[in-house]
This record gives sequence, C-alpha cells and structure tokens, in this order.
Amino acid sequence: MEITVLFNHETIGSGVIEPWHHLKRNTTIFKLDLASRNVKLSETVSQEMKLAKSTNRVALDMKLKGRVKIKKGVWKSRYFRMKVSCVHVVETFSNSSTGFQKALCDVDI
Repeated sequence: MEITVLFNHETIGSGVIEPWHHLKRNTTIFKLDLASRNVKLSETVSQEMKLAKSTNRVALDMKLKGRVKIKKGVWKSRYFRMKVSCVHVVETFSNSSTGFQKALCDVDI
C-alpha cells in the first residue's frame, strides 16, 4: 500500500506499508516514517507551513493506494484496487503527539 501526505495539494511525504494479513477480530497498527527529505515547497506553501507550525497544528491530506484481497473460509476473491483519500487530517508538531485525530475519508474499491 502506497501512502502520500499532502499539504495544500503539494506532496510533502510518502511511504509504503508492506503486505500483511488482517486476522479476524484483530487490530493492526502501523508505525511509519513519512518524514520528508529534500522536498522543495513553493514559497506560498512554505509560508503556510510556517504559520501552521506556529499554531502547533497542521491539517494534512492523505492518499492511500493499494490492492486488497478477501478470504472467507475457503473462498478467495480476486485482487481489488483500493483508493482512500482523507482530507483535513489534523496533526500536532509536538513530540508527545497522540497521533492523528479522526478524519473523513473517501474509500473507492
């Protein structure tokens, strides 16, 4: 699964989640390093990011793309392409961050 993080429609980070199996009644938590390196932002976006940093909160957009396959008993589905788009995911710049707050996401399979 590919993940892209955007700020004002500009990509500021990306990463990949390796394939996994989601078991019944299981919760899977992923810790990803989506730090940006050598990303050149436009002057406008750079100024807006500085303003967001001064308030200690930033609203990001996230896009996920990947393939999913469902297995129920002995039946297995074919692979489906999945696209997830989440807008206005609020995160803090603090080191003691508790993670992202809930956000509205659009899922297309």
